[in-house]
Amino acid sequence: MVFESIVAELLNKYLGSFVESLDSSQLNLGIFGGTVQLENLAIREEALVELGLPILVKRGHLRKLDLKIPWKNLYRDPVEVSIDGVYVLAQPTHATKYDAKKDEESKRKKKTEELKEIEEAQRNALEDKAKKQEKDGFAVKLAMQVVRNVQVSITDIHIRYEDPITIPGKLLSYGVTLEKLAVQTTDRNWNPTFVTEESSKFWKIVDLSCLSAYCDIDGESLVDVSTEKWERAFSAMIPRRRDNVHPAHQYLISPISAEAHLAIDKNAPSDPNSPQVDVSMNIHQVALAVGKDQFHSSLVVVEQFDRMATNLPYRKYKPPAALKADRRGWWNYAINSVLKEDVEPRLRQWSWANIKKHRSVLVRLQASLIIYYTL
Repeated sequence: MVFESIVAELLNKYLGSFVESLDSSQLNLGIFGGTVQLENLAIREEALVELGLPILVKRGHLRKLDLKIPWKNLYRDPVEVSIDGVYVLAQPTHATKYDAKKDEESKRKKKTEELKEIEEAQRNALEDKAKKQEKDGFAVKLAMQVVRNVQVSITDIHIRYEDPITIPGKLLSYGVTLEKLAVQTTDRNWNPTFVTEESSKFWKIVDLSCLSAYCDIDGESLVDVSTEKWERAFSAMIPRRRDNVHPAHQYLISPISAEAHLAIDKNAPSDPNSPQVDVSMNIHQVALAVGKDQFHSSLVVVEQFDRMATNLPYRKYKPPAALKADRRGWWNYAINSVLKEDVEPRLRQWSWANIKKHRSVLVRLQASLIIYYTL
């Protein structure tokens, strides 16, 4: 049950931060049963926050995720991971209405995750290495057996970013599409196989089909399209063959297909003369094109990202009305941005009441840590 628990924990951690309304109990039951089937899941608004950009997911859909784990035959059957239909539509944070409650929940969640990561790192640092190796020896071997033979299939991916505010009167849309990505274990002659021996070296083939990127100037928005039409439109925009490009798109990267051969040696870090991953790639054809309008618009979007990132702490003070319609509100916006985000925090930080409060918190924390590490 050790390995099942590890898989359940990882899926709940990463998949739960990506999709909404994930039933952890049902997911755990599926994992322990060897089969996980998830369909028609909504992608979280903050799913792309790890990119470090001021963007939010406006609409997102995961059509299907299948995970098959043959617990009784892990040394004879491969683990199969299949993802089909990931459609994401993102917009700048400033294109969405500010929600104080959501913003506060997001900050609290981020702090909680950071604290969990710190606690986990501290626990790992305090564990005895010998005991850990003895405890996790079987799990590590089992995990390596899964990695050697895992089969991955990812199909129908379309991630689109729409910017309606950077250039007034024009909608800028950027997108990345992928028809298929497949990973298959092979022997040294690149024939599909199942690896049974505990070898430090194994081989995989990665098949990439129709990866493309586009930048459309003054296109049509897909934000307010009905759900059925929205999913159909996102799927229709994915090229299925190199010559089957979408006529409405201005491609930065025309559809690329490639095949990569990977020779992986897990013992390579101890041998400086041997690479850990040896990659041989065959790309059929690459076509790159950047128009004048696309280049200038992209520069403006990058500058807009910087401005939005700078403005994020002050969004909560910004009035909803335009400048001419609410001059007093905009003056208050400027005053509060300086007063509440700069002046008041500095004055509060060095007040005697705050210093005393901070000291008492540190004393309690120190006492708690002493009790925690001595138990």
